[in-house]
Amino acid sequence: MQCFSVAPWLSSALYPQSDASQYDLPNWMADEDVWEAIRGKHISEVVLPGSHDSGAYDLTDDRSPEAPDIVAVLERCQFVCGTCSCGLLDIVRGWSTAQGHTIPGQLQLGVRYLDLRVAWEQATGQLRLCHGLYARGALDETLVAIGAFLEAHQGEFLILDFNHMFEIAKEQHELLCQMLSVTLGKLMVPRSQAHLTLGELRQLGYRVLVLYAEQETVSQHSFLLGQEAIQSLWPDTMSVHHLFAILDRGLACRSDNRGFNHQCLHVSQGILTPSTSTIVTGVLMALCCCWGWSCFCCCIPVPTGLKTLSQRNPGVNRHLREWVAEQSQQNLNVVLADYICDSPELIHAIISKNMEPAHLNQQRQVLARNACNSDTLDKYRCQHSQAMYPEAYV
Repeated sequence: MQCFSVAPWLSSALYPQSDASQYDLPNWMADEDVWEAIRGKHISEVVLPGSHDSGAYDLTDDRSPEAPDIVAVLERCQFVCGTCSCGLLDIVRGWSTAQGHTIPGQLQLGVRYLDLRVAWEQATGQLRLCHGLYARGALDETLVAIGAFLEAHQGEFLILDFNHMFEIAKEQHELLCQMLSVTLGKLMVPRSQAHLTLGELRQLGYRVLVLYAEQETVSQHSFLLGQEAIQSLWPDTMSVHHLFAILDRGLACRSDNRGFNHQCLHVSQGILTPSTSTIVTGVLMALCCCWGWSCFCCCIPVPTGLKTLSQRNPGVNRHLREWVAEQSQQNLNVVLADYICDSPELIHAIISKNMEPAHLNQQRQVLARNACNSDTLDKYRCQHSQAMYPEAYV
């Protein structure tokens, strides 16, 4: 059973295709029809495209504090990889790079939720975005670019989620908050106003919601919201079947208000997470190719990075687009993906959910609730997510 699929006749009846190409992606929230549909909603009720590890698009050769354990394993193999054209850094970069466009490029292509991981680089004395390796350029340059986008596109709203911090002391947290104040200033939604609808926020001039992982810093700055304002279940699986079972379970819990605040943001992480064995197998295949054993490599299709996981035929992003089309708009909020801007059909599908008629949403909610109550789906609950977020499995 594929929990994200329905019978073809039912799919055609309930999930008609929308012509999302009509939207001007840099300004899609300001589109007259879209704005009419979302202006009276809280941002947790709007369906938004999001990029996973948004800053992991142009990575340097420098290992960050966030580097996973597999990097240490690969470093022990440096003497092997160093003898081949496929070096260690290329392998690490393949598994660390999660997006194919810069953050300004992602915003231009419709992304409205940014997943930001920040580290303090001792060598340069700078705050940097990271994912295994440091991203090129300093964080303040990225914030300036975000501010420039908002200045040029007055009808757009953004969510900035600073959810992972590495080697950042109190002084660096204050530095980051100063950067936010300088670059985004009065655009940031005060915590006391975060309950307002998008229309009310726009009237007040607020267009950026900032979520922050460090609670003490949140308590000292009125423009920050803590991580209690967002629910983001990490599937932590290499199985497409398990991934969509977990996403379905998260939406079912949200629909039933079990463990979720009504205005709590909800992220559906449509991503696969490689296991250590997957990465090591990819390394071995790369070495085989370097040593001239190309025939052996061609016989065993192995992903070589996050891009191949998200896009290889049929690709998780294609499955994610189909899954989005089947969901009730009233359940969805942020839909997250790797290399999301390389899958424009997915972005179009996410945006189009905001325009669906109410009767389709009601039918889909019934289908989703029935599916998520099935014994078959219950067997595939992710043990990792259940342990980390027990309130989602009440």
